[in-house]
Formats: sequence, structure tokens, C-alpha cells
Amino acid sequence: MLLLFLLLSVAAGLAITSILREQAGFDRRRAVVALVAVAALSWPVRRFVLRSEVYAHRALEVDIGNRTATRLTPGTSVHLDVLDYGYLAVQAASGRPEDFIPNVAAGLSASGLPTVTEDGLRDARSSGLPWAIVRVTDAPVEAIALENEAWALVDLSER
Repeated sequence: MLLLFLLLSVAAGLAITSILREQAGFDRRRAVVALVAVAALSWPVRRFVLRSEVYAHRALEVDIGNRTATRLTPGTSVHLDVLDYGYLAVQAASGRPEDFIPNVAAGLSASGLPTVTEDGLRDARSSGLPWAIVRVTDAPVEAIALENEAWALVDLSER
């Protein structure tokens, strides 16, 4: 979509400069003003187009990644049972992607991404890692260290 926007902007700029050149008394300043006007008028259209594109909101994954990173010391491994690309949001938000290991117990989806299983807590326990981020609905209340509306950091060390 961004490429289409760029091509349309270039085409509009070429059309405007071509029209202005054909007129008697071509003035470069007028052409520059016209191009700036086209760019300024296209900015709201660009914002609308970008907002209307498909976008996966990952605020909850970013939140749990940030909070987990501040809670745990570097080098502490965390099992992730997070949907599709959500594991990347958790890893990036933590600032320590090497400590956050996605669940691959159920295999990979058709697109090659780790999948969320029916029982994320079971997979987390079988991973042997001391901590896990699972769906809050899968987390035992007594083991929750952090949580938000969707995800929970669970202490598996004593279970």
C-alpha cells in the first residue's frame, strides 16, 4: 500500500510539473509550491490508508514482556505460549529475546510459527523452565507473578 501511495504521489508531481511547463512563463517556484501542496494534502490520506490496513494490536504482549523483563534477572529463561507473532512482541519488549523461548512443543503452524496449544500450562511445565508466560485463563492463581487482561507470568519453580 505504501508503494502505491509513493507511485501515485510521483505521478501527481509529474503531471503537475508537466502542466506548469506547458503554460507560458514556467516558473520553478510555482512548481515547487504545487508539489509541496500535493504532498501536504496527501498526508491525511496516507494516515487514513495506513490506519485502515490490517494491524495486529500487540499492546498486551508488549506489556507482559516489559513487566517480565523488569521482574526477572537477565539470564532467567521464560517459556512463551503466545499466539503467532505475539512471541516476537514479548521478546522485543523484554529487551532480552534470548531469555524468552517460544513454545514449539506442539510443532509449527503452516506458516512456520510456534503455535499456542490447548494446554499452554502443561507445555510450560514440560519445558523444564522456571517461568512461563501463558494465557491468563490457563494460569493457576497461586502461581501468578504478573498478569494483564490476556497473559500471565507464572512461577513454575515450585510445581
